[in-house]
Amino acid sequence: MEITMQDPVQDEDGDGDGDGDRLSSLPDRIFHRIISFLTLKDLARLSFASRRCQELCNSTPTLSLSNIDLLEPDNILCRLSIYAFLHTLMLDRCSHRVKMQSLSLLWSFQHSLPDEENLVWSWLQHAVDSGVGEFNLDFTGKPFSLPVCVLGCGSLISLVVNTNNGVLQFPSTLSLSYASSSKLRLLTLESVRMEDDIFQQWLPSFKFLKALSLSKVSGMKSMRITSSSIEKLRIASDDDLCHIQIQEVEKLNELYIFCRVNNCGTKSLEISAPNLQRFFWEGFAVDYLCMRSSSHLWQATIDLSLPADQPRRQLR
Repeated sequence: MEITMQDPVQDEDGDGDGDGDRLSSLPDRIFHRIISFLTLKDLARLSFASRRCQELCNSTPTLSLSNIDLLEPDNILCRLSIYAFLHTLMLDRCSHRVKMQSLSLLWSFQHSLPDEENLVWSWLQHAVDSGVGEFNLDFTGKPFSLPVCVLGCGSLISLVVNTNNGVLQFPSTLSLSYASSSKLRLLTLESVRMEDDIFQQWLPSFKFLKALSLSKVSGMKSMRITSSSIEKLRIASDDDLCHIQIQEVEKLNELYIFCRVNNCGTKSLEISAPNLQRFFWEGFAVDYLCMRSSSHLWQATIDLSLPADQPRRQLR
């Protein structure tokens, strides 16, 4: 989106906030809505149009940022200047205690600049310091490590992470105490690879988590879900995941499983959810199923098939 503005009529202070600047005279909520559609480059341009524009860019409750249109190899100087602007923007928001409702970050680390990942970490930290309520993070180009500040953010309600089948790394178990202050209620991991079980160690620490969605999660052959708070769970996988254990989930009432894994040997599914009410299971049959008593179950839909290369006689 390109920003086209009339030359503003200079006021007595020379700010350019006169009647000629029609955009900056809009109500704040409408201006903030317009900002949510701008590219990062256009946001930088707009913030320098007038003092009023700068104040409104700095005060918008939602930010949607992407570097996808800045990745040309001959565009390094432009990228450096835009990143410097963004860093200043985040610092200014923190210093003025501007409340942030949500931050959406679509970021590619292909042809990344030195310390670019550290820059992104610092922006996430600034968002946390600004009391962010929602993170929508979409990364490509290299493995990405979630900062501890994100997982332990006391104001964060919703976290959505997509690495486009890239590796997502969680902090070590030494940082688990940070999650005790988290109020996270919705966690969605989509198209991510996890090459260790640290995520499973983090999960029980989120005491307020109500909904967990794991879509196209790969890299693990077995997954164990335990939580004292989760009410809705969705697991979708078509690669690697052979063994699923869902245990100690007393509040779970909705469970959705979509698994079509045919590149491993024995497959198993174990469920212990005494208050489960709705159960949907679609995909390939497993060799071992254990589902303990669910006296509250009132709706179940099961649609299973055998992989094309698996003889029926192997199913038990």
